Amino acid sequence: MQFKIDWIETKKPDWKIATVTGIDGIQHSDCSINRTGKQGEVFPDFEALAPGHTIEADLWNSPAGKNYLFAPKPKTAGRSGGGPRAAVVEAAQDRKAGHIKEAQENKERSIMVASAMRDATVLLEYAFGSEIEQLPPHERMPAIARHHKEIREWYLKEWAVVEKSLDVPFP
Repeated sequence: MQFKIDWIETKKPDWKIATVTGIDGIQHSDCSINRTGKQGEVFPDFEALAPGHTIEADLWNSPAGKNYLFAPKPKTAGRSGGGPRAAVVEAAQDRKAGHIKEAQENKERSIMVASAMRDATVLLEYAFGSEIEQLPPHERMPAIARHHKEIREWYLKEWAVVEKSLDVPFP
């Protein structure tokens, strides 16, 4: 959060006391600012802190009622929070999303192929039924397979063209 320094006093070389006003307009008095926090984080531009300056800091009010300003925590990138483990989790989530998309595309393609095979069988019976019946028995299966393959491939090719032009399921 951003604060404007209203008043500041140096107590020790590594410790200052300040009165600040937050961007929300609330004034906080007797805020303790240390050059280095307990976890080793360094307060940015500690030496340059002066009345009128605007600083970025995290305010903490202790259970005893004392105010402390700490160096702001670094912003973390990504949806998982940050750090090496978060990067691994985020990469796994991205991989999983890719696999789900691929599986969905494969499912749609398999439905289309199954429909083409079913329709080719139905069309074969109606379009070439009488022609196939007139063939000698040993030529019927190769003729059925050839016609079935031609109809199925035509259907899949035509469906791909039609599929690209569809915007809504029921125009």
